[in-house]
Amino acid sequence: MKKKGLLSPPKPQALQAPPTDTELGTADKSGDELLSRMEDASLSSPAGITLRRRPDGSPEASPVQAKSDGKEEKIVYPKDLEQMIMASSIPATKELHAFHIKMNGSLIYSKFMNDFCKPLVFNVSLEILTVSDCELAADQANRLATGLKNHPTLRRLCLRGNTIRSGGVDLMAGSIKGNTRLTSLDLDENAIGPAFPMSIILALPSLSKLVFSESFLVRDQTMLVWC
Repeated sequence: MKKKGLLSPPKPQALQAPPTDTELGTADKSGDELLSRMEDASLSSPAGITLRRRPDGSPEASPVQAKSDGKEEKIVYPKDLEQMIMASSIPATKELHAFHIKMNGSLIYSKFMNDFCKPLVFNVSLEILTVSDCELAADQANRLATGLKNHPTLRRLCLRGNTIRSGGVDLMAGSIKGNTRLTSLDLDENAIGPAFPMSIILALPSLSKLVFSESFLVRDQTMLVWC
C-alpha cells in the first residue's frame, strides 16, 4: 500500500520591487491620473491587500481594489490634503482614511473647509470616513458635519485624536441633525468632558455605536448602554 505524502505549503509570491519617486508621481496630478499611477505602483499581498512603498522603502497603503457587481471600489489612504480632496471627488471611493494630516495651517485650514468639506454635499458613494490625529478644531469638525448632514451612504465616521472638545461636539450636533444613515461615530481622544455632550446622540437617531474616552455607547432600540 502506497503511503500518501504530506502536501508542501505553497511558496509565497515574491513582491515586486518598490517603485521609484518618478513611478509614484506627485500630488499635483489630476485625481484619475494620480489614483491610476498609485495603482500601477501598488504591491499586492497574498491576502489581497494592496500596498505600495514610499521612496524610502517603508510600506504605505494605497487604493485597495475590490469587485462588487462588476464595479471597482476603492479604499484610499491619502498622504496629504490634496489626495483627500481628489479621492473624495471620485465615485469609486468607498472608504477614505486620513491619518496625521495636519489641518491647522492657514492655507490648509481654508482648503479643508472649502475644497474638502463643502463638496461633500455632492458625494453619494462614501461609506466610511476617517480623519484621525489631524489636529482638527471645533469649527472644522462643524463644517465637516454640515457637509455630511444629508449624506446618503456614510455609515461610519472616525474623528479620533483631534481637538474638537465638548463645545465642538455641540456644534456638530446642530449641523448634522437629521442624518439618518450614520451608525458609528468615534470621538475618542478629543479633550471632551468631563460630561459627554448628549446633543450628538439626540441629533443622530440611527447612531448605534459611539466611541468616547475608551468607552462604547451602544443604542439598543430605546436604551443607551455604556460598555
